[in-house]
Amino acid sequence: MFHAPTDRDSFRFALSYHQQIYGMPGTWRTDQLRKAAELLKAGAVDEVEFLEMRDLVISMHAHAIERVASDRVHALGFYHVIDESNGAVVGVLERRHLAARQHPHLDALRADHDADGQLRMMEARIVDRGAIDGLTWTDAKGGGAYRFHLVGHLQNGRITPRIIDPDHYRLVRDLAREALAAGDQARADQLKGRLHWAAWARCPVCRERFDLVDDCEACAGQGLVPAPVPSPGW
Repeated sequence: MFHAPTDRDSFRFALSYHQQIYGMPGTWRTDQLRKAAELLKAGAVDEVEFLEMRDLVISMHAHAIERVASDRVHALGFYHVIDESNGAVVGVLERRHLAARQHPHLDALRADHDADGQLRMMEARIVDRGAIDGLTWTDAKGGGAYRFHLVGHLQNGRITPRIIDPDHYRLVRDLAREALAAGDQARADQLKGRLHWAAWARCPVCRERFDLVDDCEACAGQGLVPAPVPSPGW
């Protein structure tokens, strides 16, 4: 006899969903804590069980964050896939799905985490095409080496280009501060989201201080330094 999955089953099943645990750890943690709280409210678990569930989720989330710290291919990122042998763009990676219609041997591959948290390119979710190391992937089937180049990210369901110009970065940062000062938190958060994906960040040495920036060797007097591609754990 068929039994529909319960909310408790949903919580338990998600503990084995390593693609989301490692791919979107923050989202997974939020969803699992919400499910645990709803189960407690509904009387499906008692206080002790709830605390055990909460501690398990927090522990698994902490492990996932540590495990994916070196990952640079984000589920929300939009990347050009570049053939290292000739520098040509052979496809695009969006939501970790590779589209490369002119290169059938690459088309429709997908980046997924395995049970150990290693990000790998998979064919039809079954055939392992090799591990992804940072932004580099060597195809275990064809032998080609490829680089993922971040050019944008998904925000509000749309692809938003990455900020690569320093002056553009400063302008968006000023706009975020203005929105915050005006009490427009939603707009400020949206602008901060763009800054998070930007190719620049404030210099950690001089911090753009007027009395330090001109002589700062870390940023060559610019007040900004190149920012790394964000990891999935942000």
